[in-house]
Amino acid sequence: MILLGIYFACEPRLYSDGLAKLFPKPNRHRAAEVFGAIGETLRWWLIGKVASMIFIGLLTWIGLSIIGVPMALTLGLIAGLLSFIPNFGPIIAAVPAVLFAFIESPMSAVYTLALYIGVQIIEGNLVTPFIERHTVELPPALTVVAQLALAVTIGGLGLLLATPLLAVLVVVVQMVYIEDVLEDRSERLDLPDIEPEQTEEV
Repeated sequence: MILLGIYFACEPRLYSDGLAKLFPKPNRHRAAEVFGAIGETLRWWLIGKVASMIFIGLLTWIGLSIIGVPMALTLGLIAGLLSFIPNFGPIIAAVPAVLFAFIESPMSAVYTLALYIGVQIIEGNLVTPFIERHTVELPPALTVVAQLALAVTIGGLGLLLATPLLAVLVVVVQMVYIEDVLEDRSERLDLPDIEPEQTEEV
């Protein structure tokens, strides 16, 4: 999965152009627009997610160090990595941190729990709004449903891939079904535009 992600990220035009050529000529221009919007959405989602992971990891590490929790750096790294999984990741990351803090004292455990909650509140009000300005805003309930459905279907990998797949699905539904099939462009999402010279090549 990591290698596939690297290959797709290095040459996205190669794969999007190839997919567009699978469509009949009258539809290739629109197919290129849809694939371009999907690629731009995933690119900004990944950039925002990496920034969010770094932010959460650093803030958690600093906070745990101030509280005096053992293995603060390791726990901060775990919190940053698990924040890749929306909703469930922060909960999973908080469990070992609270347990380590409880070894020190019950009060440290309370402070640690408050720290994790505070970090998530800050991240949700600063980083997430920035991400949603460049990508598709995903309703929280829909995200949880997608995570649970894919987790039950294909296990832990489904939990990891649920959010990016949902972002792709939202773009496809908006552009292909709502705009093309229903011909409703009154509430178009702020999706990236494809330049004319890019679509002419396909």
